[in-house]
Formats: sequence, C-alpha cells, structure tokens
Amino acid sequence: MKISRPTAAAALIMLLSLTGCSVSFGSSEENSASAAADSSNAQTSSEDTASVLFSGTPSDTAAAYSEIGGEEMKITFGEFLTEYKFYLVKNGISANDEAASPEAYTEARQDIIDSLIADRIVRAKFAEYGLSLTAEDKQSIQTSVEAGISAMRESLKAGAAAADSSLSEEEIKKQADEQLEQLFTSCGITNDTLYGWQEALLMKQKLTEKVGENAECSYSDAEKQMNDLIALAKSEYNTDPAGYQGQTYAGIWIPEGSRNIQAILVSFDYDTYSQITSLRAAGKDEEADSLRQESLSGLQDRYEQIMAKVVSGEEFEQLMTDFNEDEGNGTFLVTPGTELYGAEFAECAMGISAPGGTAAAVTDYGYYILHYLSAAEVTEDTLKAGTEAIFLHLLEQEKSSIFSAEYEKWKADYAYVIDPDILGLG
Repeated sequence: MKISRPTAAAALIMLLSLTGCSVSFGSSEENSASAAADSSNAQTSSEDTASVLFSGTPSDTAAAYSEIGGEEMKITFGEFLTEYKFYLVKNGISANDEAASPEAYTEARQDIIDSLIADRIVRAKFAEYGLSLTAEDKQSIQTSVEAGISAMRESLKAGAAAADSSLSEEEIKKQADEQLEQLFTSCGITNDTLYGWQEALLMKQKLTEKVGENAECSYSDAEKQMNDLIALAKSEYNTDPAGYQGQTYAGIWIPEGSRNIQAILVSFDYDTYSQITSLRAAGKDEEADSLRQESLSGLQDRYEQIMAKVVSGEEFEQLMTDFNEDEGNGTFLVTPGTELYGAEFAECAMGISAPGGTAAAVTDYGYYILHYLSAAEVTEDTLKAGTEAIFLHLLEQEKSSIFSAEYEKWKADYAYVIDPDILGLG
C-alpha cells in the first residue's frame, strides 16, 4: 500500500482544486524538461510527422511578429518548429494521427505559437519592470534542467529494460543515451532550449508577483472555504465510513476515535499477492484464504525475527526503517469503521488497547505488525495553519487574475501578426 499523509497545505490545495492563471504557456510549461519524462514512448522520426514540418520554409522566416516591437520580438519558423517537433515526439504522434484529427493538431500549433508570443511578451515586460534573475535563480533553473534530463534518461532506461530483459545495465544506459541524443537532435533541442523554457516560467512567476503585489483577498473567504471542506469531509465519512479517505482530510477533520497507526509489512512476493488478488476478484475467497494461509510459512522466519525485536522493546520507528517492506511510509490514519486498508488491518488496529501497544494482522499483503502511535485529532493550531494556507492560495489566485488581465492588455498593445500559412493554421 502506498499511503502517505500530505502536508496540511498540500492537502488543502489539492482539495480546493482551484485553477490558477488563465494565460497559457503551453510550449514552455508542457515541454519543460521535467514534463518530458514521458518521451520514452515517442521515438517518432521526422519523416513520419506532419507535413507542416516539410514545407521548405526557411527557419529564419518570421512566423509571428509584433507591429510595435523590435527584432527581438520576432518569432521564427525555426523556433516554432522546435516546439512543434517536440510536441509531436513527446506525444508519439505521426502523420497518420494528424490526418485522422486535423483540427486537434491545428489547435496544438495555435497553442504553441500563442505560447511563444507569451514568452516574448513576458520577457519584454520582465525587463520593463526592472526585474532580474539572481545567481540563485539561475542555479535553480539549471538544476531543474538537469533534473528533467535525468528524468528523461531514466524513463528511456526503463523502456529499454522492459523491451529487452537481457540487456546489461551498461547496455541499457548506452541505449537510453543514444535515444535521448536522437530525440534532442531530431527536434533541434539543446540545453539552452531547456534552460529557456524553465527561465520563462520563473520570469512569469516573478512578473506575476510584481504585477499583483497589491492584490488583496478576504481572510473570511478562507475561513468559509475551510468550513466547507470540513462539512465535505463529515458528509463523505457519514455516507461511506468504510471507504472514507481519511488521509486526504487529515489536516481538516478527523472522526472521533481515529488512530495514528505505524506499521511494518512482512510481505508476500508479487506473484503470491497477484494470485490472491485474482482469486478475490473472481469471487473465490475460500481459495484466496487457503493460498494466503499456505504462503505464510515463507514469511514466518522474517516475521518472528521482527516480532522478537518488537517484544523486547526496540524502537518501533527504527524497526520500520530497518524492516518495513511496504512501499508507502508505513504510517496510517485509521478511522472507525474503515475498510480502506482491509478489514483485518482495521480490526487489528482498532483492537489495540492503548497507545504504545502492538499487534499483528494477517492480510492479503502478508503480515502487518501494527503499533498504536497516538490518538488522531485536528488541533486548533492545525486548523489555523490550514486556513492560512487557503488564504495564501486565494491570494496567489488573485495575483494570477491580475496578471491575466494585464497580459491581455499587453497582448493587444503588441498586436502580433501571425502567418497562418506557414504554421498550418489556415
């Protein structure tokens, strides 16, 4: 089970599901280095992509220009082409895909040129407002670029390993490096390209802060949203206590009687777990129970070794670090009536008499050794911190709204002219 408790602020923002700035930076945001990890699925060659790529248009031809801006505001066809090639490759799109749904890719090309225009305008206004990037900012950008390249490489390595299990680690790395180089070369991407995408994002963030520096919002709005979230949590629990996602609302509201439970999993191997799961799905619970019981013998030595340490009083948290085979963090919020982690897990957790106590449960995952850490509750300080997190989020929304309004004015002032023919927008 991969269960972890988000921070209060992160959980609140996730729950609010509020949108940010409406100005799209599709090419810069969607094509940022970190977002490109999915590129392992897309080794489309240039010969297979859309016809707009082979129009013969010189790369220095103006794809868009501002009627009031200088040469630095011009966007060349070559710049557009790099973005569009990357979009196609990243999404594994071929000429056949585009031919089957031309409107969708026309829209994608429009989004890309709009994003390049936004990039130019933001850079111009960034300088006009007297803003600059610090040495720390530049280092952060470069770190993001390197992390993105690393993510792409790891994704390609995973794809190579999955495609051919006989490859050595060195062969997998070599293949991934070659594919990554091919990807960059075919799209015309360099480290400077990736740096520029990240740089534009940071400039937009700083410009948003500057333009929205006088933004205001009401703290009472944050309090109302907090109250609405609490009401939602209570409603979901009352409607379905067995399936209640308590971790999601942990910083907002917790049902009375809930517990923080630490756990150490001594797990079945993947094949055994898969067989048990398949039997459950087929409604063959007796067979699943029988297989589970038979398979416990393979866990017994590890289980008894850990239990001996638990009984002797060794620190449970350290034992979790040393022995836990759960991929999550090993700490769970268990609410009364829940079956989210399985009935056996919940019954065992709620059956421990007092904080500090331990017990073990047999589950479809294997043995779970549980430790009753503490009663779970939301304190006034937690609620206050959560409300302040909502307030800050609303304030950021207001800043983004102000930025969006200003951006629309800037866009009108720069009066960009787009060549629809060379961009395939006609």
